Amino acid sequence: MPTATYGFPFPAPADPPNGPVQFEELAKSVEDEIVRIDNELAGSSWTALAGGEGGGWDHNSDYRKRAGVVTVQVDVQRTGADTSVGNLVFGVLPSGFRPSRTVFGTCMNQQSGQVILFQIETDGTVTGVQRQADTNERIRGLINFPV
Repeated sequence: MPTATYGFPFPAPADPPNGPVQFEELAKSVEDEIVRIDNELAGSSWTALAGGEGGGWDHNSDYRKRAGVVTVQVDVQRTGADTSVGNLVFGVLPSGFRPSRTVFGTCMNQQSGQVILFQIETDGTVTGVQRQADTNERIRGLINFPV
């Protein structure tokens, strides 16, 4: 008979006793459940954030999901000339890694120390909001949100 919650096997009162086999079945079931939990907590490895736009940018942002929480690390560097003010798409998160509502975070210009607002839309688009960039400017930041 299995337990109701996890399905761990145990002998019913009418079953003939066979301790070694019954303990082996229980041990294997417990191990399978622990492996499942470990995999869920470990989550996915870091994956490069694809879909960054704009020539003259090095896009090195990435993301992962762990225990139902997505983490996005923004890391972009301006390699071209100065830009005018506008939105910059850092990349697009795939389905399964997108927020249920728009979320906002902050990045930092590592040259000037200026704080930069970015947003992640429900379609997965990760965007630096109304940003003007100077040559060699590096923008880095981190955000977590549940999915």
